[in-house]
Amino acid sequence: MEGWGIGLVDAGFGSDTAFQDGLCPNCYEWIFNDQRVQMIPFRYTSHEPISNLPKLLKAYNSRGGSIIEFQRVVSFFFLSRKSSHYVWVPPNGSYALRSLPDTLTTLLFGWWSLSGFFWTIQVLITNLGGGRDATQELLDATGGGNAELARQAIDEENRARRQESVRAVLLFVGIIGSVALLWWLTDTVIDWQTRRRNRSQAVPTQVHAREPAKRPNAVGTAPIPSDTEVRLQAIFYNTNGSSTAIINRTTVLVSEHIGGYTVLAIEPQSVTVKSASGQQKILRLSDGGH
Repeated sequence: MEGWGIGLVDAGFGSDTAFQDGLCPNCYEWIFNDQRVQMIPFRYTSHEPISNLPKLLKAYNSRGGSIIEFQRVVSFFFLSRKSSHYVWVPPNGSYALRSLPDTLTTLLFGWWSLSGFFWTIQVLITNLGGGRDATQELLDATGGGNAELARQAIDEENRARRQESVRAVLLFVGIIGSVALLWWLTDTVIDWQTRRRNRSQAVPTQVHAREPAKRPNAVGTAPIPSDTEVRLQAIFYNTNGSSTAIINRTTVLVSEHIGGYTVLAIEPQSVTVKSASGQQKILRLSDGGH
């Protein structure tokens, strides 16, 4: 019968425990109804328990009447949803009046998609015609209207759904965590490879020392001041900014001091230094670093 859902075994209940004590195995499927979702071009149908079934059965058992299924449609552009709603109608009660909540909801929100348009027409005809009498089906499904059995079955179904939801959340968290870990490992490996490649490219443009010829001082003259005795022996130039140079047999970086000078810049073939008095001097490999 269209609009109704799964059986007890399909819902996850064991046939040897859930069907005992007079519960009808062949009719139990009527305790669940379909919640249909249409999202062009996809369609999804879920089977939800009739949560108010025990209350409906108690009202029927105490006062008679009927249990009626009404439907409602809600649509939004490409998304449409059709669901069932069950109400108890007392003897001589108005079916049309009981259908008003679902009928008005469908009238207001059911038209706003292609699937919803056709579903709305179908649902309005059904609801305004008095809905669908599901009394006998529900009585057969619950062993003659046993509200306690219906409540137990619905509780078991809800418990199983909660457990499934927890498993789904844990699976989702695990997937997200795995993706994040993989991304972190990939980024770490790429960074390590980049650093290694940069270190391998840091080759000096000239590695041999070049000693200038010694020039003797004239007799009786004073020694040359220390800030003029800076000589460039080698340059280790690196494009990433960590270049070094050997001046007076000492390895220096930019902004370090040597022989009364401050290193301002290291180029592939020269080094610019500045004395304490503010005078700049360019030391070149080609002329021995003077």
